[in-house]
Amino acid sequence: TALTIHATPTEVLSSPGSVEERALEEMSHLEPESSGRIAELMRERNAWRDRVQAETEAVQAAKQAWYADQACVRDALKVLSTEEERVLQIEKATREEQLECQKLELHLEAQRIRLVKELRRIYPVTKVEGPPKVCKIR
Repeated sequence: TALTIHATPTEVLSSPGSVEERALEEMSHLEPESSGRIAELMRERNAWRDRVQAETEAVQAAKQAWYADQACVRDALKVLSTEEERVLQIEKATREEQLECQKLELHLEAQRIRLVKELRRIYPVTKVEGPPKVCKIR
């Protein structure tokens, strides 16, 4: 015996009572084998519905965890960017210090040369016998 439904799916879903209750009422006039098969299909449908609901909840939980991970990644990138800025500032300051040191070394070398020239002017070198003597200024 075929099951005849006298309503559209929209009418069935919008009418009062649960879908299962209405289906059981429709099945009451069917043969026992048909109503058993329909009940089995309804149980299977309910199991699938429960599984879909569980999977949907798992997907939502995974999405929330992913959003939290994304927020952590954004925060870490901000920290990394700040640290990179600090490193660049330190490198710039180090280069400036190195240039200042080089300027100071050049200035000291120029002063040393002027002092040696001044000493030679004040104390002229006469005939030197043997290897030249090195005058170390400390």
